[in-house]
Amino acid sequence: MPLIRRGEAGPVEILLKRDIAGGIYRLSDICPNVSTVPEIAQMLEERKLSSEFIDNIEIEIEDPCDYYAYVNDKEGRIMLCKEHLSKSDEKVVYLDIVHETVHIIQLHDGRNLFDRRYRYSRRPTEIEAYRVAVNEGRRIGMKEQELFDYLKVEWISEEEHRELASKLGVRPSYLL
Repeated sequence: MPLIRRGEAGPVEILLKRDIAGGIYRLSDICPNVSTVPEIAQMLEERKLSSEFIDNIEIEIEDPCDYYAYVNDKEGRIMLCKEHLSKSDEKVVYLDIVHETVHIIQLHDGRNLFDRRYRYSRRPTEIEAYRVAVNEGRRIGMKEQELFDYLKVEWISEEEHRELASKLGVRPSYLL
């Protein structure tokens, strides 16, 4: 289960359980060290929430599905596609879980995760969640090109992709 990555400050262990049946779990059953992500730990401290808040987040593994991951704001839980969990690059799945965990904290704060006044690439909740995921990606040793590729999702244009990457200070290798 552990994936050891050489990060900026040495090895970083990522715990991610990938081969599980569909159903509803606690986040700590799938990715037990999310509460130790430095920016998530800081968000918890600022809100006077314990790491148990993160550990007890519900995560629903679905199969089949036509998405990767998102937050069901009505249920207050992370939705994760079983195929994505088991077959996608483990760094990407890990960053998706980090990203969605930030959204759960935002939901706890009463923020609107799907504010249609903003394009996806400009939505404040998305920028914050991607910022935390990108910083975590750097911490675990991902290269800029990997992070640039991570930010590319099907539902945004190339222009929006570049805009989002620029807002987050991520530059593809051909620009370095």
